[in-house]
This record gives sequence, C-alpha cells and structure tokens, in this order.
Amino acid sequence: MSEPQMNLLPSSVPSPIYEGELLVAGLLDRLQPVTWGEAPNSSFLNSLQTLGQIEPIVLTVQRGQYALTDDPQHPLVLANPGHLFTLKNGCRRLAALVTLAAETVKVVVYEDDGTWSVDTLTLVTNYQRSHNAASELEAIQRMYAEAKAQGTYLTDRHIAKATGISLARIQQLRKLLGLPAIFLEGIREGRLTTKTAYQVARLGPTDQDAATRILVTEDKLTGVQVKELKAVGIDATVAAMGDAMFTKPVPVDPAETLANGVMAIFKLYMLPATDTQAVRAQVLAYIQGVAQ
Repeated sequence: MSEPQMNLLPSSVPSPIYEGELLVAGLLDRLQPVTWGEAPNSSFLNSLQTLGQIEPIVLTVQRGQYALTDDPQHPLVLANPGHLFTLKNGCRRLAALVTLAAETVKVVVYEDDGTWSVDTLTLVTNYQRSHNAASELEAIQRMYAEAKAQGTYLTDRHIAKATGISLARIQQLRKLLGLPAIFLEGIREGRLTTKTAYQVARLGPTDQDAATRILVTEDKLTGVQVKELKAVGIDATVAAMGDAMFTKPVPVDPAETLANGVMAIFKLYMLPATDTQAVRAQVLAYIQGVAQ
C-alpha cells in the first residue's frame, strides 16, 4: 500500500488527515450505512479493471475518533467499534471495487468537527474534481506513452472505450496536456482549478508564459488573474505591432522602382559594366529627366 501523501490545499478547503489506501473489507466494516443505488455498469467496471481506481473516494471521521499509525496495512484506525467513517463522495466507485473484489481502495479522509456544511462539502468536492482531473490526465498520458512505445495510433475514442471516461471529457482534458507540467502539478495540489487551467490553455504563448510566472511566484493562479492577462492582451498587442511593421504602406518613388527594374534586367543579362552603382545612378537620372 502506498504511503500517505498530503496535498497542498487552498486555505478555504479543510486539509485531509489521510490520503492513501485502505483495505476494502476493513472500511466496509466501519462505514456508516450507505444507499448504494444502481449497480455499476460494465463500462465503469472495465475502466477500473483497465486503469485501476483513478479517483479516490471522500470519507469523513469525527474529531478525536481516529489515530494515524505506521502500520502499512492499517494506516488509519478508529478508536473503538462505535466510531464509523462517513462516505461523502464516491459511492459508485466503492460499489464497483466491491463488485470486482478489490483488496484496497484509494481514499481521502477529512476530519468532521461537527461544523461541516453544504458549502464545506462543495469546496471539498470542487477540490476533489481538480485532483481527479490530474489523475485522469496521468492515466491518459500513460495510455499515450504505451501506444507510442508499441508503435500504435491512439484516438480519443480508443481512450474513452478503455477508460469509461466520456469522449467529451477526454477531449476537454486533452487540451491541458499541452500546458507546462507546473500547471498539472498545480491542479493536483489545489493551486489552480481545472477551469482556470482551461482558460490558460486558450491563451497565446506569451500570455501563457506570464501565467506561468504568476503561478511560480505567487504559488497559485486564479481565473481573475488569467482574465486580467487576457484583457491586457500581450499576444494580441505583439501581433498587432508585427502586423503594423509589415503592412504599413511605405511611400515609393516611381522613378526608383523603374530604375531598380532596369538594373534587375541589366544583371539578368550580365551586361558588361565596371560599376553597377554608377550605371544605376545614370539610369535613375535619365528616368527622372524624362519624367520632368
């Protein structure tokens, strides 16, 4: 079983007391009653069998009713038989793991101090979605890497069929694969949301560099900051400057143009001359004299 890994979270979201794996059998014995709903379909079961559990389930436990241990088989234990975990998110995933007779389940456990509200759960769920998006991206990257190693071509539809993730979701996530690794790390660590990352993916390269600097220096990036970058429009300004440089009309002397044409013919036929610049000056003077 993997060691507990603590994530860096926004201050508004409670920090988990444990993130890692628990034994399925042990969890079921210490879980508040759950309404399981419909049985998981074959597509979802196939996804778990192919890639394993991508998204952890979210649990809570009352303050003072648990203890963290160094035992890899039982990293989180409850104080007495009357203390139970509460499943807050991931009922379908847990049901599928039970159906597949999985030994372990990936979990994120939070301490419920009695003040949990709908708003708190929404914050945790939003964070979890960002965390899950990073996990999904890693799974897709692994599939791309395996296909490349085998010399095969992988389409979004192939990935959707193999993972059970919707085609629309995969196409949405794939937009993030082109971002620097720091953005994917930021999503996992809660320093920016997937929504903000999508906004960054739509920026030009110069604005993306600016967003990267903000994430590095401030250790977070918000949608408001991305909108400000877009409003300033560094890329648009640079592009406009470039267009102006190459499209601004330059006054041209017709005599100069004709003289240049004559010299081009002169060079084409390699007419003998000791000084082409002197010949050009004579041609230009003749043309200007005729024009007058």
